[in-house]
Amino acid sequence: MKKWATGAVVVGIAGILGCGGDTTEEMVRDALTASGIENVDVQAERGAIRLSGTVDTLADRSRAVELAAAIVGASTAVQNNISVSGLGPPEGRATPGETER
Repeated sequence: MKKWATGAVVVGIAGILGCGGDTTEEMVRDALTASGIENVDVQAERGAIRLSGTVDTLADRSRAVELAAAIVGASTAVQNNISVSGLGPPEGRATPGETER
């Protein structure tokens, strides 16, 4: 169900935007905003996306990575530097299904 929902958000955003000239970075930002995930900085460089900032829950952190990966086409192209409020920096802590870079 989660993967379907992620795809629906990405497809919905792409439809709204029409993908007319939007960069991958903008598409990821828009997907995060549409999902209610704020305070995440998105940087695109050479086909990869770097996410940084602070979110309220581990679920939001995982969701941000899922959305970015759905847009760039591979989770290996997403560098996750998102911290979770009250849990400290992300180094050494990966949520299920994620690997730290």
